Amino acid sequence: MIETCAVCKKGKGPKICEECGFSHNGFINKSFLSPEDFEIWVKKVVKPYRKQWRAKKNEEKLWEQGMAEKYSTFTDYRDGKMYKTIKIGEQIWMAENLAYVIGGKYYKDEPAYGKKYRLLYEWKDAMKACPEGWHLPSNAEWKLLVDLAGGEKIAGKKLKARSGWNHPDGESGNGTDDFGFAALPGGGEHQGYIGVGVESLRAGCFGCWWSGSLCEEKIELSYNWSGSSREDISKLAYSWEMNLHGNISKKLRYKWNLFSVRCVKN
Repeated sequence: MIETCAVCKKGKGPKICEECGFSHNGFINKSFLSPEDFEIWVKKVVKPYRKQWRAKKNEEKLWEQGMAEKYSTFTDYRDGKMYKTIKIGEQIWMAENLAYVIGGKYYKDEPAYGKKYRLLYEWKDAMKACPEGWHLPSNAEWKLLVDLAGGEKIAGKKLKARSGWNHPDGESGNGTDDFGFAALPGGGEHQGYIGVGVESLRAGCFGCWWSGSLCEEKIELSYNWSGSSREDISKLAYSWEMNLHGNISKKLRYKWNLFSVRCVKN
């Protein structure tokens, strides 16, 4: 772990500063440079980045103030948790992942992840997790949202939160959050096909949300999905998924996978 960042004086990180995003080159130990070279480095590298970072922070503050006027809130009577909600087109969505404990599980069983990403659910639990007056969105409802945001190739960028999408190696996939949906990469647990172990989809890099829609007909699946050429459709349901790139895509997944839940109002 590197010591205090030269730019913001706060963040730490193995390769980039967790606070301001300055690359690992910013964590230069002063003892490695002559006083003259250190001053040149500060003047030409650190100060310009610090100026950009502060301007970005001010821009984000103004954006948050403007967006705050568009949000409403909803309190889940079952546990008293309050959620931000946002109207996008004619739909009203929760602007946060669901955290109702009904078979839900923390990413890697660590409660610390739950504070930011909330809970992950199997499909059967996701179907009954939304509070009264809300429901798990169907493919048609997801598609309406995605089309409004420009289609599958670019909607991910517009629906993602403006921070939080970062690979440990430094790659950023943050969005512009044009609509206040504030999608966060809560990760998940995914089994590609029967007979192999469960794969962890890294929180911070992947966001996967269940759909209420089921597979309605027999489909051909690749070997990566199943050892057989056809799969029992009763095992499958749809999810909508984002990664560090700007797209969002619809996937068929086994119902026992663990993904996030966003509720939409009835």
